[in-house]
Amino acid sequence: MLIKGSTNFVDYKDKEILIVDDQRPFQFMLKGILHNLGAKSSEFATTGEAALLKCRKTQYDILFVDYNLGTGKSGRQLLEDLKQQKLLKADSVFIIVSGESSRPMVMGAVERQPDDYLIKPFSQNVLKSRVEKVYKKKQSLKPIYQALMDEDYEVVIEECKKAIVDFPRYRQFCSKLLAEVYCKVGRYDEVESLLNDELVFKRVTWALIGLAEAYLLQHKYKDAVELAEEALSQNSFLVEAYDIQAKAYLAINLPAKALKAIKHAIELSPYSTERQSSLYEIAKDNEDYALAMSACGSIFEMAKRSVNYGSNDLMSYVRKIINASEHSESQKEQLQYQKEAIHTLQRNKRDEFLFKNFDYGMFESMCMARIDGISGKHFMAKKKYSTAVEEYKEKHEEEPIDTIPDAILLMMDIGEYEQANLLLQELQEQHSEVSDELTNLIEEAQQKSALNFEQFTAENKAGIEQYKNKEYKTAIEHFENALKFAPMNTGSALNLIQACLQLLNDEKEINQALIDKAKQTFKVVDGMNLPKAHSARHKALREEFDSILNNEEARKK
Repeated sequence: MLIKGSTNFVDYKDKEILIVDDQRPFQFMLKGILHNLGAKSSEFATTGEAALLKCRKTQYDILFVDYNLGTGKSGRQLLEDLKQQKLLKADSVFIIVSGESSRPMVMGAVERQPDDYLIKPFSQNVLKSRVEKVYKKKQSLKPIYQALMDEDYEVVIEECKKAIVDFPRYRQFCSKLLAEVYCKVGRYDEVESLLNDELVFKRVTWALIGLAEAYLLQHKYKDAVELAEEALSQNSFLVEAYDIQAKAYLAINLPAKALKAIKHAIELSPYSTERQSSLYEIAKDNEDYALAMSACGSIFEMAKRSVNYGSNDLMSYVRKIINASEHSESQKEQLQYQKEAIHTLQRNKRDEFLFKNFDYGMFESMCMARIDGISGKHFMAKKKYSTAVEEYKEKHEEEPIDTIPDAILLMMDIGEYEQANLLLQELQEQHSEVSDELTNLIEEAQQKSALNFEQFTAENKAGIEQYKNKEYKTAIEHFENALKFAPMNTGSALNLIQACLQLLNDEKEINQALIDKAKQTFKVVDGMNLPKAHSARHKALREEFDSILNNEEARKK
């Protein structure tokens, strides 16, 4: 039941309190204030990581958390982790305290929805009134907070409706939350009815933003942009309005406007993984890879301080850097990105123990092979890939699933299109849902290699037709052309070798140029990790070629 009309003050003596701050003087000052208010004891933590460990053992009633906690987790990130792991009680009071008053810092903290935000220094009376205000709200609306924790949205809806009647002072908060939950469960008619009723009386910004968000989710992009613009005309610091505009503009293929909007949002509040991810995608659409990589770096740094940091975060960042290298307009820029990818792999190797069921060495080898492939060192790329796969197979029975996407991208770079398709099929079979990020990377690679693939296919097909017609010289020319578009393609290399051997067998005199051509082409396949069908064919052609060489040696003797 809701506590209608409750006026109880906070009874500090029976409260579990945690102070998270890396400055000892502030810890003792705050402890003194709390002692004066009746608190029997307060616990301390100097880092976000230490606070997280404490919260796994104790569910605190009140937490005072400094925003800036040094090189580790910030107060904002600690709040994210505690909410995600459900380590706070429904009525826990979480207050961020900070000496920082810059708009980006404050907005970054407030966006994570702490219960309050206090700027240092503050008096005992200020702290007392702010805690009591939040405490009353949490107690009054406890059923709502509990239902939110349980993700029971139907209960949230019903309790919000009750609270709007029982607690008029929290009407705006409950109406806003109700609109958000309606959006989450797809009840858009009810969102529109609720917020339009609100806007009839006054064009308040929170209702404009809520309705714009609902329109965005329903793909009513023009309406979403107009409402966001109206909200911004009242308050130019509404970061959510810029977010909505950025997404809407991108959806209707206006990337330049989307970029302008997301830049405004980032300027106001940069400490958001979701916002930096939007910036990354929009910057890419505008082919601004320098800005995209800046966003990517921000995402990775925030991920490293998250409780969920793992191999996927590292792989995502390194893949994006290598992708930016591939799209670089200058060799200097390409080399800079490649160096950053290599340094990232080296720097983060010490975190290998954090990555469960992940072969760090295999991923590193794949990345180095991709860098070689992008740099035009196709033979080295294929050799590194083959060596890495063989070494992996010696230690493991299963295939290296995590690095299949990297292998696909590499195969496309060096022209092993058949192998790329086989690996893509394997990836889809092994992972029922491939992430949008990986899907986009692979689709980009396919689009980039589409012309080469088309020209390669035409030349290879023409070579096969000429071979069937016993026009071996012409077939050789076509297979050579095919390899210009797909330099390490196993199938076409074997086709070229087969045509050379057929011509050598047909000619009465030994043709040294053909022998040299065959020798050179064998380098594409010798010692490489080949699919079974290609492997058997390679073995047969190698035996035939060695026989020709042996016969020639015998003839000379």
